[in-house]
Amino acid sequence: MKRFSVVLLYIVALAALAAWTPEAGAFSDYGGCSDCHGGFRSSPYTSRVDGMSWGDDMHDVHRRTMLSGDCGTCHRDGNNETPVLLNQSQLSNARSDSCVGCHDGPGLREHHRNSGAHTCSGCHSTNETPAGEDVQRPYYEGLSIDPCNPDGSEDFAGSNIGLDNDGDLDYDTGDPDCPECVTNTDCDDQMFCTDDVCNNGICENNPIDCSDGIACTADSCNEANDTCVNTPNDVSCPDDGLFCNGSEFCDQQNDCTSTGNLCGPGEECDEANDQCVAPPECTTDSDCDDGDVCNGAETCANDGTCQSGTLLVCDDENICNGTETCDPVNGCQAGTPLVCDDGQFCTGVETCDPVTGCLDGQNPCPPNDTCDETSDQCLTPECEVDADCDDALFCTGTETCVAGVCQPGTDPCAAGETCEEANDQCVAPPVILDIAGFRVTKRVSLKRPKSVTLKLVVKNGSQYSSTERSATVVGVQNGVEVYNETMGVEAMSSNSRITLLFPGYTPIDPGDILWTATIENETTRAANDAATATTKVVP
Repeated sequence: MKRFSVVLLYIVALAALAAWTPEAGAFSDYGGCSDCHGGFRSSPYTSRVDGMSWGDDMHDVHRRTMLSGDCGTCHRDGNNETPVLLNQSQLSNARSDSCVGCHDGPGLREHHRNSGAHTCSGCHSTNETPAGEDVQRPYYEGLSIDPCNPDGSEDFAGSNIGLDNDGDLDYDTGDPDCPECVTNTDCDDQMFCTDDVCNNGICENNPIDCSDGIACTADSCNEANDTCVNTPNDVSCPDDGLFCNGSEFCDQQNDCTSTGNLCGPGEECDEANDQCVAPPECTTDSDCDDGDVCNGAETCANDGTCQSGTLLVCDDENICNGTETCDPVNGCQAGTPLVCDDGQFCTGVETCDPVTGCLDGQNPCPPNDTCDETSDQCLTPECEVDADCDDALFCTGTETCVAGVCQPGTDPCAAGETCEEANDQCVAPPVILDIAGFRVTKRVSLKRPKSVTLKLVVKNGSQYSSTERSATVVGVQNGVEVYNETMGVEAMSSNSRITLLFPGYTPIDPGDILWTATIENETTRAANDAATATTKVVP
């Protein structure tokens, strides 16, 4: 069930009780309370305590929310709504006290006086002693309602301060009459590091004991990780003044202890002088022998220390013998002699110098001869200058002499040209132009005279043409030549086309016109040098 602030109810509905006693009738019902608290059925009611709106009138909030619809708690005659007395209802049990079942008269009047409202003082004594905050009111009998309101059972209309039952303006657990706790659970502050105890109604939240029984550890509680922390603290372990047992430190299991003997294996600890003493390194030369003849014979000095021997020198200072080495057991070992011969005929015979090592040999061939490594022999050169290689032919190009060997020349003619040895010249092929297309107007009517259009497409299917050629179109009608025009064909690149638009011709007589187009070439060809077309001229 949604609860509304009983504090508000306390102030509003019970304000009327502040002045009521069984003997006085001035406030026997709510009528006298409305001057301060407003009508009991006025909606919505606003609390005089915290200014909160109840969202409905006081009557319906009491009936529906606080009393679960039990009208008999306040009304005397069942369905007869009026009059409603503040201290009597139709019930015959302990809950027959109407309004004072929750808001007893002395406590309510004391609350008004302490709040500065002295309406009740005209009829009631100011020396009343209300029952304590922790005393159950009549209406609470048989219900699980604690007047100290630790569980919020008195809270209604959104407030959480409950009722001021004894009128001292201290609410619920904030009132000295109400114990802060009953069991240890009431004191749980949700903190790991506190031991929560209820002691005679007062909560005590004492730090838990995190001691681990080790004197040298710093004991603390880590709330973030819910654990006790026991940190070794070496400062808590004083130096015992002894050198040979090492340094004192805090051991988390054994309390203060020492690191132990500071000396290395075989050493003895001298406590008197605070030092470690090593035994003598040797007593005889054999104690110093490291088994390596290459670093000489070790000896034992009078002070008991080993002295290094004299290193063996194995280098014979002849680089041609290779690099000498020393074997720890067998001593000096000969090196691997240098191999200077490179296996090449043309580099001559290599030699070895004891200081600088391998020396190159000399070319075995006489001047101007060529050394052939493949055949291991000297070859006389084929030529010395380019003229020695000239074959006196034009079409083979210019021969050259490279490293004593004649190199052939290159074709002197350009691509597509023909070389004529007899005339020592390059001859270009003839340029051939073709007619790729010839189009004319197909039909002309003399009723609507118009010019005949003549288009000639010329194609160069051979090499570049640098010479301008000519194209001619002739028209014959009724056996008479009526048109003859020639146009120049400019230079054309290889595999290109151009379109020639000849001057138009306007017929004046009917009859077909036969058009013939020709192209000028260097040579006469049977195909593609000429083309024909016809224009039909009608009346």
